[in-house]
Amino acid sequence: MLRLGFLGAGKMAHALANGFLAAGLTKADAIIASCDPSDNSSIESFQKLGANVLFCNSSVMKQCNVIFLAVKPVVVPLVLSDIKPVISEKHLLLSIAMGISIEEIEMSLPKDVRVIRVMPNTPATVRCAASVFSCGSAVRSEDINLTKKLFGSIGTCEEVPETYMDPITALSGSGPAYVPLLRLFIGWNKADYELP
Repeated sequence: MLRLGFLGAGKMAHALANGFLAAGLTKADAIIASCDPSDNSSIESFQKLGANVLFCNSSVMKQCNVIFLAVKPVVVPLVLSDIKPVISEKHLLLSIAMGISIEEIEMSLPKDVRVIRVMPNTPATVRCAASVFSCGSAVRSEDINLTKKLFGSIGTCEEVPETYMDPITALSGSGPAYVPLLRLFIGWNKADYELP
């Protein structure tokens, strides 16, 4: 049974946790999230899943080997500083923090920490995400397979060079919002695109 830890319990973290549960990859009591004690909506959303909520990042690290770095970019340095004393080679760190490079993460942590940068998008909430990922210097083949399994369970998932990550983030993050606008402006008719 996969024990998944989330450092940050916002909407994307919740969407991922919910998707992994729906896909049967883990159970609710094997998910642990760490968040700000004042963030009542995040606490409640994870508790409704049946997951455990803590207020200490290092406690999550001690109980889980697969860790999602799911905080806002401005908070990343603080979280990395917090987990540096307890992270080890046994951990796989999957970062969904927008705009934070693998190099930035690796330079803030001990040598040989396994880091994969992943960019899912909001359709993850309905298991229709289009996710891409890039691998850090210490990543193993089994880490890649696990990443594909996790993110493939909530949509499509492809490995890309890290230089593609920021443009893809801009496109996949904003792209779904433009489709209804295009339909409005160019007059798409759903019936024109339905298969017989």
